[in-house]
Amino acid sequence: MPQLRVGLYVAPPKRDYWRAIKGEGSEKYRAWQRENDQLKTLADKVDMLFPNAYTFCDDRDNWVKYVTAQIAD
Repeated sequence: MPQLRVGLYVAPPKRDYWRAIKGEGSEKYRAWQRENDQLKTLADKVDMLFPNAYTFCDDRDNWVKYVTAQIAD
């Protein structure tokens, strides 16, 4: 079915709120990114990705960091 489009929800990228909000300079963030890089082969095989964007707490600033990290290339 060549017209069929396939997408994935949540992973990739791997959902990890606490490492995602650490920031790009953090080793924990970089480890999370390396784990996501391992999912690139899977991501390349689908038409679209639907990353997680649920809130986990009331901290809006960290939610923005989390979602931004989830959609970063």
